[in-house]
Amino acid sequence: HGENVRSVLYPLRSEVGAPFRSFYLIESAGIFQSDEEAQNYVGPDGTPIQPNAHAGDLKFVDRNGDGSIDFEDKRICGSAYPDFAYGANIALAYKNFDCNIFFQGVQGVDIFAGYRFSAYQPPGQGYNLLKDAMDAWSPSNTGSTIPRATLLDPNNNYDKESDWYLDDGSYLRLKNFTLGYTLPASVSNAVRISR
Repeated sequence: HGENVRSVLYPLRSEVGAPFRSFYLIESAGIFQSDEEAQNYVGPDGTPIQPNAHAGDLKFVDRNGDGSIDFEDKRICGSAYPDFAYGANIALAYKNFDCNIFFQGVQGVDIFAGYRFSAYQPPGQGYNLLKDAMDAWSPSNTGSTIPRATLLDPNNNYDKESDWYLDDGSYLRLKNFTLGYTLPASVSNAVRISR
C-alpha cells in the first residue's frame, strides 16, 4: 500500500487522471519550532496528531482530519514527467562573424530526492553524511528546512514518504554555442578553406 519496507521509500503511485507513476506523498507544513507547537497540533478529539514530534521535526498534514498521519493522508504531489519541454535556436551574423546559440529546458518536473534518506539522517552504522546535514534544525538554527538530527527519529521525519523529499527539477540550459568567422576570400583561397 505504499509504505516503506526495510528502510526503502516507495513514493510512486499510478492512478486514473494522474501522470503514470506520480509521486504519492504526505504533505508537510514546515518544521515545528517548539515542543509546545508540536503538542498543540491536535486532532478533532484533542489528542496530538504527531505524539512523538518535538521541536525540529517535520509537521505532516492530516488531510483526512482523522487525527493521525497515515497512508490515508497521502495525495499526488507531483510527477517526474515535465509539463512541457522547450528549446530555442538563435542564429546571429555580423560582418564576417556568425554565432549559433541553442537553449533547451523543461518546466514543471519534480525530482524525488531520496538520497536525503541516508545523506541527512544520522546513522547508527557510522558512515558520513552530506555537509548540508550540518545545517539541520537546532535551537540556534531555527530557519533550516532540514529536520533536526536525531539517531532515533521518533517522528519518522525521514521514514515517511513526504513532499519534503521533492525538488523542482525545471531547468533551462545553454546546450550549444558556436562562434564562427568567415575568412576573407583572398586568405581562404590561399589556404583552400572557406570558413
